[in-house]
Amino acid sequence: MQTNYYTFWTLLNTPEIKYIQVPIIQRDYAQGRKSEKVNSIRIRLVDALHNALSRQEPLTLDFVYGELRGNLFIPLDGQQRLTTLFLLHWYLALVDGELSNVQALLSKFTYETRSSSREFCRQLVMAKGLDLNKYPTLTDAILDTNWFQPSWERDPTVGAMLTMLDALQTRFANTNGLFAHLADADNPLIGFYFLDMPKVGLTDDLYLKMNARGKPLTSFENWKAEFDLFLQRKHSKKVQSDFGDKIDGPWLDFFWKHRQPGSEVADEAMEQFLHYLTRMLAYRMGEKVQDVTLSRLGFDLFERVFAQDENVDFLFQSLDFLVKVEKQEPNGIAGLLERLLTEKTESERVRVFGGTRPDIFNRCLRNTSPNQELQEQVLLFGLLVYGATVSDENFTEGDVQNQLRVLRNLLEQIRQQNDKELNSNLRADNMQALTVAATILGKSESGSSPDVYKRLEADAPLLQLGRRGVEHERLKAHLLTAQPELAQAIHELENQYVLRGDLRNLKMDEHINHIESFRQAVSEIWSGAVPQDLIIRAWLTCGDYRVSQGEWKKTQLGRKYFLGNSENWYTVLAADIRKGEPNLLSAFLITYHNAIGNTAVQKLESIIADWLAVERKRDWRYYFIKYPGMTEKSEGYYAWGSDFYVRLLEGNSLKAKHINPYVRTISRRRQVADAIADYGEQFVNDTWASPLYLDNIPGWPSDNWDLSLHSGAAGWRLNLPTGYTLPTILEELYELQPVANGQRWLVETAEQDRIERVEDFIKALRKQGLEAIESEDGTTDSTST
Repeated sequence: MQTNYYTFWTLLNTPEIKYIQVPIIQRDYAQGRKSEKVNSIRIRLVDALHNALSRQEPLTLDFVYGELRGNLFIPLDGQQRLTTLFLLHWYLALVDGELSNVQALLSKFTYETRSSSREFCRQLVMAKGLDLNKYPTLTDAILDTNWFQPSWERDPTVGAMLTMLDALQTRFANTNGLFAHLADADNPLIGFYFLDMPKVGLTDDLYLKMNARGKPLTSFENWKAEFDLFLQRKHSKKVQSDFGDKIDGPWLDFFWKHRQPGSEVADEAMEQFLHYLTRMLAYRMGEKVQDVTLSRLGFDLFERVFAQDENVDFLFQSLDFLVKVEKQEPNGIAGLLERLLTEKTESERVRVFGGTRPDIFNRCLRNTSPNQELQEQVLLFGLLVYGATVSDENFTEGDVQNQLRVLRNLLEQIRQQNDKELNSNLRADNMQALTVAATILGKSESGSSPDVYKRLEADAPLLQLGRRGVEHERLKAHLLTAQPELAQAIHELENQYVLRGDLRNLKMDEHINHIESFRQAVSEIWSGAVPQDLIIRAWLTCGDYRVSQGEWKKTQLGRKYFLGNSENWYTVLAADIRKGEPNLLSAFLITYHNAIGNTAVQKLESIIADWLAVERKRDWRYYFIKYPGMTEKSEGYYAWGSDFYVRLLEGNSLKAKHINPYVRTISRRRQVADAIADYGEQFVNDTWASPLYLDNIPGWPSDNWDLSLHSGAAGWRLNLPTGYTLPTILEELYELQPVANGQRWLVETAEQDRIERVEDFIKALRKQGLEAIESEDGTTDSTST
């Protein structure tokens, strides 16, 4: 009696077995516990038993581990199922009037656990005259017998048996004749495999280590029991048998290596992966998002997902793939992922961005929130699709990388602009389209490695991800198919953090001969070593490349524009160019490639110098290109009322500090530092004006802030404090143009632009000072000039 198939009835009829004795090391009978989790399991188990008998559909209850000790059959694992079968046989024999005929056989089942459990089983088998019609439940009938001892109600095993009997009575009500099917040895409908532990080299000590006395069944153990029954009911004995063999064999060995540090079991890791994979398949099927994003999936979702043969096949194939990789790779799945993914800029591996990390498998095992790290979940699903369906001989890391690279790019395209940031907008609502895309791009029907570039032609399903991203991937696919020698340059460009897979603004189809120079230019300019103002100023020589969110994203002082900063160039390089707006990235990179210089800094300075060497209209671009102070070490974000009425923002709104960049430039140049307020005092917030405040001017009290210069379209508007005037020599020398309320305009000249002109004026004012206006009686006039 080593490994054989038995029914409970054939076990009872085995001559060499005198008793089936549940040993004292076993936990209490659990399948009758009154908890929500166990209630669900019990209902499904009793349904499966009923279906097997009423529909004549054989049901296998997995393995029972134990040993024969003389004439005792000792189950060391499986007592839960044996107890349920004992109760089922007793109940059906009772309702079919066969109990008196089978009492001797049923008496062979006994408990060593405690005397109350053992005596209850004995008295139950010998019971006579139970009138089921007299009582609402079977429990009520048993409790009212003269043999039932009140103290037994405190025995958890007895209480659980009563609960199970009530469940059997409810499900098998109004049925008869089923006991004959249950006891039919020629047509076994409900059975199990028995493994004789001593004969296969297993010991009690090993079992005790695996199943400590008194521990309740874990959630995963319950899930395995339910899923095992489900597979046989919906699929076949072979599928069920394969599942049982592997989940306690090679699959368990794999997850043992990936268990949580310090954990003595692999259940948590295995359970987490099964929830993850089921979630991905449920997304692909179009299940309701609210059902799929639960931290713990309901078993009804497992049933819906794995009712489909292809999903069961994929589950098995994915787990087999992971086991195979673990055996073949020195560092297992982590080693494979290290060769596929990276956080660096290079051409071979696929770079992941944001919070994503290359070890996407173990991160998914640790991710307890279904709505977090969605990009990692999709990339892992893509790898599993490829690995599960491509044969070993056709598996190539290059093809996997191409698939993951396209997936990465499509994921990055799910985004939205929030102020100056271009952020991911990836949500659970996108997951159906993404899992479908991962399947289209990576699944093999014949074992051969799929050509991801050809798969991109699948129109309708992929376009659910957005035409913009899909068509861009198709363009790159056409280029790479026609000219594979471009792969290294294109892949390295895609891996640049400032591009993140989005090369649309390079217009590669128009500049195919410049792709290598684009790669070199991007890597040099955005290496992190080049000051941001040099990049901005050189790029502006090619035109107005500013990025905005459109008319709707405005402040009270005007529309907001972003030019880029040392922390964020992605928003600018990957911006969605609106109709009518120029696309200047490729023009800038070509200009850079042709510029003179040995370093990026030298080339950018050369571009700026060449542009300034030509006489230019002094519009806003002129000042932004000529003067670093307009942009250096800033957020590069502006509220734009007009070309000279601009605010450089330190935050995303006027609530934060901001300053007119022309004022900022003068402050940072420090040509007139002794005549203006300190740099920090020049900032304002809300809608306050942002003038250049003057200080330390002779003849004027320094605690008076009325003396200031305001940038405007005509030049600088000078505001004098009440009761003061300018010396006549300054009025004449700088040709100040009076306007209403005693204000004057200081305008640029052919020789001096507005920055140079105002600095020259302030120097002169610092020497000459202000003059107080005196009345006819010699006192100071309090009226304005």
